[in-house]
Amino acid sequence: MSIYKLVTIDQRFIAETIARTGSEQLLNKVARSFVGLYNQDENWYIPLRANLGKKKPEGAYFETPFETNNSHFKRPGLDYEKAIYVPTDYTIEIRNTLPEEQSELIFSKQEEIKQSFEEYVSRVDQLDRNSPDFKFSTVPLFPDGIQKIKSLRESIVTSSLNSDGKAEEFEQEIPVIEEAAQSFIENNPNGHYWVVDWNEGLNNFGDFAGYPITGELLNKLKEVDAAQAMEPGYYKSKMVEVSEGKVISALRIELGAQGNTNRYFFDRIEKNLFLQTKTKELSNENDQQQTLFDNMIDVLPEGSDNSRLAQAKRKLARLEREYQDKVDQLYEHQKLTNGQPMNDKRNGRTWFKRRDQIEDRVRDLLKEIEEQKDRVEKLDWQNEAKELGINKQGGLIMSVDNIPRIKEEIEKSKRGESMYSSATIQKYKKQLKELESVKESSESAENNLSDHAKALIDSDEIKQWSKKPTIYFVSGLRKVALELNAEGTFVESKKYPATTEEAKKKIAELLSSEAVLTKKIPSEKEDRSIQDIIKKKDYKALSSHLKDGISSYLETDMFKNYLNFVSKFHKYSHRNVRLLLAQNPETTRVAGYKKWQEVGRTVNKGAKALYVYAPGSKVMKDKNGEPVRDENGQVVKEKFFFLTPVFDVSQTSGEPIPKPIHDLEGNFETSDQFVKVFKAVENISPVPIKIEPIEGTARGYYHKVNKEIVVKTGLGEIMTLKTLIHEITHAKLHSDSTCVFGDEKYSQQEFEAESVAYIVSNHLGIDTSDYSFGYLASWTKQGQSVDSFTESLDRITKEAQRIIESLDKSLSLSFAMSEPANKFEERIAKAQGRDIQPTKSETKKAAKEIEQALPKEERPRLNP
Repeated sequence: MSIYKLVTIDQRFIAETIARTGSEQLLNKVARSFVGLYNQDENWYIPLRANLGKKKPEGAYFETPFETNNSHFKRPGLDYEKAIYVPTDYTIEIRNTLPEEQSELIFSKQEEIKQSFEEYVSRVDQLDRNSPDFKFSTVPLFPDGIQKIKSLRESIVTSSLNSDGKAEEFEQEIPVIEEAAQSFIENNPNGHYWVVDWNEGLNNFGDFAGYPITGELLNKLKEVDAAQAMEPGYYKSKMVEVSEGKVISALRIELGAQGNTNRYFFDRIEKNLFLQTKTKELSNENDQQQTLFDNMIDVLPEGSDNSRLAQAKRKLARLEREYQDKVDQLYEHQKLTNGQPMNDKRNGRTWFKRRDQIEDRVRDLLKEIEEQKDRVEKLDWQNEAKELGINKQGGLIMSVDNIPRIKEEIEKSKRGESMYSSATIQKYKKQLKELESVKESSESAENNLSDHAKALIDSDEIKQWSKKPTIYFVSGLRKVALELNAEGTFVESKKYPATTEEAKKKIAELLSSEAVLTKKIPSEKEDRSIQDIIKKKDYKALSSHLKDGISSYLETDMFKNYLNFVSKFHKYSHRNVRLLLAQNPETTRVAGYKKWQEVGRTVNKGAKALYVYAPGSKVMKDKNGEPVRDENGQVVKEKFFFLTPVFDVSQTSGEPIPKPIHDLEGNFETSDQFVKVFKAVENISPVPIKIEPIEGTARGYYHKVNKEIVVKTGLGEIMTLKTLIHEITHAKLHSDSTCVFGDEKYSQQEFEAESVAYIVSNHLGIDTSDYSFGYLASWTKQGQSVDSFTESLDRITKEAQRIIESLDKSLSLSFAMSEPANKFEERIAKAQGRDIQPTKSETKKAAKEIEQALPKEERPRLNP
């Protein structure tokens, strides 16, 4: 640098710049220390940061590391991104109180800092105005300063010593590059990369002019740099940085000198290559998903658009909303300063840390939005191409459905109008014959379908592939299929055979005609689907249907599935849980149409509603049609339940649903997290809890005399919590029980406690795979009725719901969760804590429908 000085900025300049630009990025630049770069009337000043953070763009900073015990200096350096261009009159020079090592480092690196800063300014000036790196930089606020850098780079010539010690001139501006490099850039106009402009060749290195810097070439450059360092002299090489076909910077390195410039270059290239590799990996992953998608057929629910394009558009909309929220949040955070510097304020560090977190998230969101826009555009194009019968590579789709389009293109080639080469047309002619043969075989097979094949096609076990109609993929298995032959029977596909024991067993089962036909013949009771019953609002049939289905829960897998549902729908009665489970086992969170709107989400067009029982009331009337009144003269109302529509979160789009802060996802990340959850569970216990040694295999017990719970020491975090919840259930449900080990009632109580522990653990995100319910198998064998099982199911559901509700409140205190800080969070909290309440018109209409559907003697109060 021409001059090295530390300054602070006059507050008037900050205020005037904010007024001029409308940007509040400069609010916190007051009282910050800046390093001056040039000795001119107007000057670029770069702020010093004790911690640059982890998300600064590459090349937007210069680190100044030094040994220190001061915890504030986490990643010290110069922050180019927040540099400002200030008239000298607005600067106040301050005494250099920097740590000595840092000050000396900056002084010794002046030229290197200046060069990298000017490269940064030039890069920012080339960026798209909507890019995150442009928006987060203060450099664009000072166009005069940018012009000054341009002028300097066009005119300034620096000196560097060659191996003979003589000075040679090297243009600092972006020079005209050599022909080989220029040719490579012209042929590769997209992306961001470095390319070799020229290099002095070594015998064992060669001339790489016009070659892009790959990982392999970079390693070779580093090897030459290290090897030549042992020899006299060095070899010069010039590299140029290219973005979207434009050269944005140039850098000369001297192989063998092992200088800072070389290390800076190697570091930048390595990071650039890393990003390119990650992008390529993501691209490959998308291609693999596309291939899998092309090989499978659409099995989505009727009416819901869950295509990749629809998903991508919904994600883009969500990202844009989240970005706007974060920008608003950032402005609100800035307003907390009231225009004052935060450096010397109480909690100033906390304010800066929070600001950096919000800025980092906004930056990430901008990048995600740009990437998502590209993805939407790509998928949009693919959809348009698919409608024209063209695949994503630009060729014709080779499918039975696309036969007319293939024939059309062949005819065009005869007239010389086809856009495809003659070789490609020949290939299409050959494939057309194969497709026509497949079509003929498919039509023949469909005309001769066996009873077994018809039953299998009507089932949900296989799905037809539209590209090749004779191929039917097996549901639940990846790339395993059956093939329909000309005789109308199924055989295992040679192209998509079963390779695992599980798949082979499944194929054998499907090809067994007796098994399939037996499985698919419905009984009279099963003849009517639950959707049909709901559609006709047949309340009596629905009640009977749910009652008949109870016995299926005596199977362990079905019972666990029910318990999983209760953990997700802990505000619903066991009747509603079973109703949702019967309609869609994949349901995760439901709400009414308006409730979704209240939390910022909208129901997707064409989504098919689910139904639950909702409470209603109507005026009770006497035989004369007059309202019945109680002893106080008040009108008596009778309660009833009717079906009301709800929608699962998967059928909606919009604001993301926050994840519970206490969701453990199977384990505890820290011991502090376990302590908080343990305290929360302890707070809801009706009796004191002790952790102490217990002889034998018991993990814990509830002492009915002493009214206390004892949990065995050394069980580990997860098992301690599971045992504690189990025993709390006993203390709540069975505190007065006189049952002893071996009694049938004792076994039932253990079953209930274990079921509640399963639901609550699942709600917390604790692994529940080790739970087993062997008692289920002996339920009816012990002479107990399905009605008693229903009663037990009701107790389990209600107690689990009570514990979860209390536990959520206790967890909120343990995790010190504040009240919702914004309208969206407030809406979420409101929606999560409120039962579904139907409108008056819905209640009135439902009451009338129920009266009409049931005879007077069969009008029970439907308790869900």
